[in-house]
Amino acid sequence: MHVLGSDTCFFAFGPELKPAISVEKESIVQIETKDCFSNQITSEKQLVTEIDFSKVNPATGPIYVKGVKRGDALEVRILDIKISDRGIIVVVPGAGVLGDLVKEPKTKVCEIKDEYS
Repeated sequence: MHVLGSDTCFFAFGPELKPAISVEKESIVQIETKDCFSNQITSEKQLVTEIDFSKVNPATGPIYVKGVKRGDALEVRILDIKISDRGIIVVVPGAGVLGDLVKEPKTKVCEIKDEYS
């Protein structure tokens, strides 16, 4: 099994990206990810308005699959998903479905037990 750590994340797709890992077809790859804020928020004292937005929505990779040619289709199977022991909820005035009800930015850290908060 190959392990691809979250330290190999990128923030925009493009032809200049170099593979973080190269694997054979039918390989199993364990992919570690960051949250949508790149793990920048670690406490309820931090607000989303204070983070580096150039580091939002990271993707781990890219992964190069040896022997694949342009135009080939790949079947990818997700064998398991393990979630973090915490989640982050942020609200900002004017953003989201209830944004008109929000008076100031707030952050909530939710503990997750048995895959539920």
